[in-house]
Amino acid sequence: MIFIKIAGPLITDKNKPFSVNWKTLETVSHSIGEVKEDIIVGHGGGSFGHFIANEYAGQESGYFKIRESMMKLNTIVVSSLIAKEIPAVSFSPSNFMLMKGGKIEQTMFDQILTSIKKYVPVLHFDPILDRENGYELLSTEQILRELAKVIKPRKFLLATTGPLTIKGEKVDEIADWNFRDIVPNLDDKERLDIKGGIKEKVMELAHISAENDIECYVFDGSSPHAIKRAWKFGEGTRIRVSKVPSL
Repeated sequence: MIFIKIAGPLITDKNKPFSVNWKTLETVSHSIGEVKEDIIVGHGGGSFGHFIANEYAGQESGYFKIRESMMKLNTIVVSSLIAKEIPAVSFSPSNFMLMKGGKIEQTMFDQILTSIKKYVPVLHFDPILDRENGYELLSTEQILRELAKVIKPRKFLLATTGPLTIKGEKVDEIADWNFRDIVPNLDDKERLDIKGGIKEKVMELAHISAENDIECYVFDGSSPHAIKRAWKFGEGTRIRVSKVPSL
């Protein structure tokens, strides 16, 4: 089982609300179709979910506004995958997760567990109802980390706009020995991301790596066959840690 996350900035233009990078989305969808193994796909909010989340931050109406925007993007992503003959099926996390006091209280993964026998579940960044706080926003990485507790992936692939960098120089590896030196200094281009940007994503990937004893890769998903290469050989920045230190 492989978990594949499609970053929002890869398939949308973060500078233009509700924009889609159609050519890149087609390339990504084709590359996902080249993975000959069971997969679960997740995608970010990009200029759909994060744009609305920033506009309606802290407002009650943000819950249905963000959900509406994510349903639109998710439909586009799922349709693109189906066009490449991938049996993609949408699963909105807001329908199978519940929180309380900012912590995940309940998950209902039975439908996903059943669907992976024949289909490709597609999850996404979403607002999750909270019994005490109205709703909380969960990143795709947070959602897939929770799912990994019941469906252990063999590898996690994050297809984004490029590998991790420091001052423009590629980071080949994040491991136990260099974690504290690398992560605080990572370049961060995801200013739109209401969940905090690339450092927070790397922390989640590190947790996924440590908790499941697997490799995670962050790479440029815009080039043809990139996801296939990451699946077979690894691509971009490799993240493999046995524990996640505090920073």
